[in-house]
Amino acid sequence: MVFQKISRVTFFILSLICFVMASVAVAEKPLNIALVLWRGETDAERGFRDALRELGYHANYTTLNADQSLDRLSDLLKTLSPNDYQYLYTFGTPVSLMIKKDFQGVTPQVFTTVLYPAESGLVQNLFRPGVNISGASHFIPMEIQLDTALSLLDFSSLGVFYNPRDANSAKTIQEIRNVSIERGFSLKTYPVRPGTNRLNKYLRLLEKGVIDVDAVYLPSDSYIVSQSQAIAKTLKRAKIPGFASVEDCVKKGILFGVTTSYYDVGRAAAAIVDQVERGKALSAVPVSLPQKNSLLINKTTARALGFKPDRKLTGNARWIE
Repeated sequence: MVFQKISRVTFFILSLICFVMASVAVAEKPLNIALVLWRGETDAERGFRDALRELGYHANYTTLNADQSLDRLSDLLKTLSPNDYQYLYTFGTPVSLMIKKDFQGVTPQVFTTVLYPAESGLVQNLFRPGVNISGASHFIPMEIQLDTALSLLDFSSLGVFYNPRDANSAKTIQEIRNVSIERGFSLKTYPVRPGTNRLNKYLRLLEKGVIDVDAVYLPSDSYIVSQSQAIAKTLKRAKIPGFASVEDCVKKGILFGVTTSYYDVGRAAAAIVDQVERGKALSAVPVSLPQKNSLLINKTTARALGFKPDRKLTGNARWIE
């Protein structure tokens, strides 16, 4: 009996030592990572870097920024040799899909901020991607976003600006339309293409009251996010509340949004890299979905619009200037 107890203790100690040594070996391994971005550096990349560093990894990063241009992205990828990297980090749907198409998962691909990873064809399903690709999505159900907005605002008509070239837009618009039918408000859509003056035209019409909507929604659309500051300024002047699905929009002046932190999405992607480094196949690592979302309210915009919601509805909200 004594011998058995000693053996168990010894086995436990040896196992613990092996685990610690393996962890140290993994953590000290240097990684070469290509960051392929759609619209420049965001909090997602900062979260990714910070989390890998905290996990003990030393990483060398090469950044390629498509600057919201598929032509530029195509040119950048011609210079990218995937075998030079342990991981290809990809931001957003257009970048992630093109990397998959060009490199077929030869090098492990870890994505962030892809709204519909399975529906877009990036992975086979969320629970078992089935390819050498996985990552972190920032998806928040449309019902949650719109029901929150309806609890805070009195609107019977909703306007949505969107980029029809964005792979997520058609599905997003359909989801909003489905909810609008159930909740009883009308949906008015305004397609805007990058490189045209269409958005400015719509904003002038909105400010003049020719476009008549009670509220405006900004979807998770990189072009719309990049224009959110201009949209927010027009909405303030027109005294129309706007809400969004991306925190950057609220930071740039949109009234509020039910959002998840890009920083946390980046950290979730780093955790996936850690799982792979510890021996798990990337094809078997589930896509990370937001563990929490928060109501983010722009205090400056709220004052400008006279927005004073019931505190019972905003008790857990984060207010920013």
